[in-house]
Amino acid sequence: MRALLCLVLLTNTWAMSVHEIITIALENNPTIEQQEQLLESAHYHTKSMTGAFYPTLALGYQISNVKKGAANRNNTNGNEANLALRYNLFHGFVDYHNRKNAQAMESAQQYRLKASKQELILAIKTLYIALLQQKEQLLVFEDSIKLLEQQLKETSEFFRVGLVAKNNVLQVEVSLASAKQNYLAAKSELAYLQKDLEHYAGRTLLLEELEEVQFQIPEMNLQELESMMLANRSELKALEHEHNAQYHTLRSVYGAYLPSVELVGEKSFATTADRDDQVVGKIEVSLNLFEGFSSYYAAQRERANMLALGAQIAELKQQLHLQLFQAYESYTLALSAYEVAQEALIQAEENYRIVSNRYKERVETTSHLIDAELLLTQARTNVLVNRYGIAQAIAQIVRIAEVGE
Repeated sequence: MRALLCLVLLTNTWAMSVHEIITIALENNPTIEQQEQLLESAHYHTKSMTGAFYPTLALGYQISNVKKGAANRNNTNGNEANLALRYNLFHGFVDYHNRKNAQAMESAQQYRLKASKQELILAIKTLYIALLQQKEQLLVFEDSIKLLEQQLKETSEFFRVGLVAKNNVLQVEVSLASAKQNYLAAKSELAYLQKDLEHYAGRTLLLEELEEVQFQIPEMNLQELESMMLANRSELKALEHEHNAQYHTLRSVYGAYLPSVELVGEKSFATTADRDDQVVGKIEVSLNLFEGFSSYYAAQRERANMLALGAQIAELKQQLHLQLFQAYESYTLALSAYEVAQEALIQAEENYRIVSNRYKERVETTSHLIDAELLLTQARTNVLVNRYGIAQAIAQIVRIAEVGE
């Protein structure tokens, strides 16, 4: 499947620093640790449910004082120890369904853990891409300041010799001040993104050591991605296992209508002379005839819970289909816009070169040169937005469909 292969190639081309950050975050994230502990708890719960298929052995001790006759002259005192072995032969399949329920819940928790890891990985990738984009954006604003400073120098010289009015100098100064404000805002945002990524990495990061995102443009088929999503998505698989667990809970409640058969062996040890040791073997059979409709209502409750989970699964599928469609459309839009932005950048650079030369010859006005610089800065920004927008969209698609995991 070509789409799958391309996306797998994509996930393997993340910079090494991303893999290092992800590895560190997975080892130290509190949410991941919580989910791992819940998985361990579910595992031991499954083990405990298996114990119902083994026999039980119990030791008892009884002290008795029996009064006989009107004057209590024939009182009987005695102590008795007993050892009882019990083995459940049949219990309405309650034990079987309880164990199946525990196994299904353990599987569901495994997918919950996987989902938490995938969410963390996506958060780191998204932050990493945003940091790289902001880093490049800062360079764009630096170039903008340099161009405006050069323009201010030229315009000031023209004003000094009387070729332009004072307002032309003021126009450039205002544009330069605005560019510096953009630069400071971008620098502040870059510092915040860097600090946030360091939180996941657990150490200080240098912008110079961050490698550029590299990706191949995959040929994506939405229908294939939807199929992979339904087969792989962790949250969906978790709900499906919970639905299966709820089914076994319902069947366990129905077991109350079936008989219970138990094999019992007892050994009694008498401590008085008038009693003998006894060995008793028996089969106990019990059947619930009436218990105030509690089993009936319990079954209706579990059935409603199972239907609710079914509705939750259907709703999640709708949400996932919508999320995948949105990410796919974002990818398609960014891909097309990136090609347009590259062409526009070439045109903006040529336009600025022409206008700048004509301005030096006093053929163009100061306003035209300011507009040309603004168009150039916007064109460079658009290239960055759409280039990294492609990477963000692919990261979203990889997470939604859990491709290549």
